[in-house]
Amino acid sequence: MTAKKILAIAAAAMAPASLAGCGSSGALGHLGELKRVAHSCPAHAQLAAYVAWDVRRTLRGRRITTVRLESLEQTAERVAACGGRIRVVAFGPTAASTARLYDGELLPRGATENARLLRVPHLADQVMEHVRKQLPDVLAEVSGLGADPLNQFAAAEQFRRQVGTGYALHVVIATSGFGRDVPTSENAAASDLAANTTVPDLTGAEVVVAGLGKVGRRAPTPTPVVEALRVFYGQVCERTNADSCLVITDLAPLGG
Repeated sequence: MTAKKILAIAAAAMAPASLAGCGSSGALGHLGELKRVAHSCPAHAQLAAYVAWDVRRTLRGRRITTVRLESLEQTAERVAACGGRIRVVAFGPTAASTARLYDGELLPRGATENARLLRVPHLADQVMEHVRKQLPDVLAEVSGLGADPLNQFAAAEQFRRQVGTGYALHVVIATSGFGRDVPTSENAAASDLAANTTVPDLTGAEVVVAGLGKVGRRAPTPTPVVEALRVFYGQVCERTNADSCLVITDLAPLGG
């Protein structure tokens, strides 16, 4: 046996022990977290994530962008852990004023679950690198004069049609919620508007609407207005027949 082969065998034998050394606890903890994610993946389906960012001018600040990027990284890791596809868009005031930040499959290869999951962070990093690189040009392209969050429900449904069968849909719409045909006061008016809003069929999907009422550095949105937005988007989401609807004022959902 050659010296090179002896050294290679010794290195392979030492690898498990080295994981317990300096700096490995974080990696092992991350692998354990990814295992938990993988075990919560949809049964008999890959994951298709549609992430839409409202990029009206008041929502382009550094803090909001940082939180969105952190949440997106978690979403990308979840998609990669489950296997699937992710599309990330920035949207403005019309259906036409939407630009893609990323669109692609995240399918880690490996003969075992551990081998596949160890490749997940790298795939998520690729998504994040691409989004960060694209973001300045996309923001220059998309009008910052308001946004149409309601259109993103239909856009998510179109995305599902494009990817085809065999996918479970996860939708994140990050928005302040304000827009045409959206209430800014009483819950009763919010319910009436929601009942008369045309919605797509998102049967079985997970839908998150995050950031309601956030207006950047402007004066805070009054509580009654935030509540009207919450009621409106909650009822709109329910009418899509989504499997779950999470409507929150936080800038991004926990876990992506």
